Amino acid sequence: MNTNTNKDELVIGGAKLLREFLSTVEIDWDEGFYRYVEYNANHISSQWSYRKGQILKLSEVDEDIEDKYFDTLEGLFSKLCSDIEDEGNKRPVVIVLQVDVNGNYKVTFENNDNKALEINKLCLGKGNSFFKEGEVGI
Repeated sequence: MNTNTNKDELVIGGAKLLREFLSTVEIDWDEGFYRYVEYNANHISSQWSYRKGQILKLSEVDEDIEDKYFDTLEGLFSKLCSDIEDEGNKRPVVIVLQVDVNGNYKVTFENNDNKALEINKLCLGKGNSFFKEGEVGI
């Protein structure tokens, strides 16, 4: 089995799922962000945000819908981290997935600092923010 294809399929599946989630919750969005974090083997966390224009937004959505999508995304990214580690590479501790309304996606990995690549408003302008200075606002 080609493990690169498997990893690609996991990322593509995650991008499709995030796009579907953002469309399901009926928000007006240009780009969505999903952040997966492994603090240790038993402590995994994830969060999402989106932007419309240059404005970074958070939204309350039905918890059952969010759980349905995020449980699946967490499973995909846990598998992705395991596949990366199984190849002899360092296991990522943070993954950020970006997807736009057209389905274009990008994935960013952090291997050392589980406080890196934050996608929330509180970290804008700080060194651990995923967003570059001036890229988004509140």
